Amino acid sequence: MKKRVFVPISIGFLLLDLFFWGLSILCLVTFIIELVNGSPNIEWNFFEYAIMVFAIIFLFFTAIRFLLCFKIHLRKTDIITYGDGLPKFEKIQYKCIVKYKDIQSISIVASEKNSKNQSIQLIGVSSSMPKKYLVFTLINSKRKKRMCINYYNKKQIIKMLNYINENMQEVGNENKLDINKIIQDWYIYGGYNREELKIKRGEKIRKKSKTKKQNENLDNELNENAEK
Repeated sequence: MKKRVFVPISIGFLLLDLFFWGLSILCLVTFIIELVNGSPNIEWNFFEYAIMVFAIIFLFFTAIRFLLCFKIHLRKTDIITYGDGLPKFEKIQYKCIVKYKDIQSISIVASEKNSKNQSIQLIGVSSSMPKKYLVFTLINSKRKKRMCINYYNKKQIIKMLNYINENMQEVGNENKLDINKIIQDWYIYGGYNREELKIKRGEKIRKKSKTKKQNENLDNELNENAEK
């Protein structure tokens, strides 16, 4: 049984985290210099100091949150992610646990919604952009579970799926993942099925002609009779 902890290491995620760390350190250094030396041209009152302290705490919190959020833990019997630590009105990933024995199949999808398939309340650039999720279809359950992998690179995702596949077999789950198909479907169709992709692109989906439908029905009947 392979136990692993996956942390996002994509370039975009690291740059964003470094930005918050750099900004928070810069604010902290500026604040310390102001306290030690003071500025001859600017007099800060208590309220301004309080705002500066709050800004430093917030930036450090954001930097740490970005460093720790979206982690995915592959444990002995299940997969778990603890969420992203964001406020509820802009939350993307909620805590999610999936047992290996319950997995029927996995797909990668693109969605503007959060991990509960609900609309994100905050209307902003980050919340309105499609996010990448691992979607778990569960045995004997209509409900699907999502884990955000928006900040993971392709190599990490393949490695994660391989570990999940191995652990599923070890707990006696006979459903085997077709990892090549999962990855191919994502990188060709971007997480949308063909019809959804055409709608996204503003294309019209052509309806099948009556003759074509009749021919398909006839072929299906012949196949069924042949099997009998």
